[in-house]
Amino acid sequence: MRRTKGSGSIRKRGGRYYAIANAHDPETGRRTQRWSNGCGTKLAAQVELGKLLAEGDEYHPVRGLTVKRLVDDYVLFCEDARRAATTIEGYRVLAARLDAIGSVPVARVNATQFDAFYARLAKRGLSATTIAHTHGLLVSAFRWGIRKGSVNRNPLDRADPPRRKRSQATSLQLDEVDALLSALHNHRLEAPLTFLLGTGMRRGEVAGLRWPSVDMRRGVVIVRESRSYAKKRLFQKATKTESVREVPLGKLASSAIRLARKQHARYKRRADALFEETAFVFTDEIGRPLHPNALTDAFRRLLSKTGLPHKRLHDLRHTAGTLMLTSGSDLNTVQQILGHSAASTTLNIYGHVLKGRKEEAIRSIDAALKRRKTSRNVAKHPDS
Repeated sequence: MRRTKGSGSIRKRGGRYYAIANAHDPETGRRTQRWSNGCGTKLAAQVELGKLLAEGDEYHPVRGLTVKRLVDDYVLFCEDARRAATTIEGYRVLAARLDAIGSVPVARVNATQFDAFYARLAKRGLSATTIAHTHGLLVSAFRWGIRKGSVNRNPLDRADPPRRKRSQATSLQLDEVDALLSALHNHRLEAPLTFLLGTGMRRGEVAGLRWPSVDMRRGVVIVRESRSYAKKRLFQKATKTESVREVPLGKLASSAIRLARKQHARYKRRADALFEETAFVFTDEIGRPLHPNALTDAFRRLLSKTGLPHKRLHDLRHTAGTLMLTSGSDLNTVQQILGHSAASTTLNIYGHVLKGRKEEAIRSIDAALKRRKTSRNVAKHPDS
């Protein structure tokens, strides 16, 4: 039922109650809503609703609303909207860093204050990427506040956060790959780490892979979910781009799958009654699915033992992408295998890998024209 002028309601979100009154935005002429601050009880929210309705139908920002309260309310809204648990946890980590600017009322905060806040974060050693993520959360919170009628402007529109540095893929050299594979031989996590290198899949996708998604007859795995860790618990979730894709299995990845089958049988025999039968391809010694961090920790220890240069586990994914591109695979194919949302993402990460391909492409024109010229000369002088 459509609410009439002067009406309102009480809504509970994240354990707090909010008074919501219909309002009129004099600047746009549109109907909007005014939200109170979160209240601990429904009765307190009803009192706030009475105050909002008494103010009339005109638009008014929420009195005393601080930057921190606005961000916290937005995070609760995202949680109610069932955003990914890892996203919510990341938002809360960023919100905890708001410091002094969090206590400033939204009606008085300005772009200069946000610029000074970003500068303080940089002095504390936070990366440009982390600061950019903080800025993104603030922008989203203010836009949400405007849409809900609790804020009437977005000072972030004039702020100047530091620019994120464009990331470039750091990959292993071929001799480093050989040394790594040798070091992995008979390692407890040889199968999943080899599989990651052979497919370029993300660590969560490898840890969350289940046997029904493996089709050895067709030589593919179907990547539809990922294993993640948030709020001190492990769970399955959709892939990073929330899409399903097929990844072909080469010799290296296929050997890792076969090794996983052998390990499964060996672990089951050793653990006996303690073994937990699950559908996961890569497990620990009693059949439980792997923690994504276990792959990261094992890879770090392996590098330190072998004396290889420091690399991140994610660099195995970059190594797979780099090898595919340098061997002649086209950009769209690599994008689909790696699961990037767009080819532009792949290009941004691996653009430096493709630099040498420009000269190669131009030389291919010369080679094609040379072959054509040669064939014409042979046709003119067949007996020469």
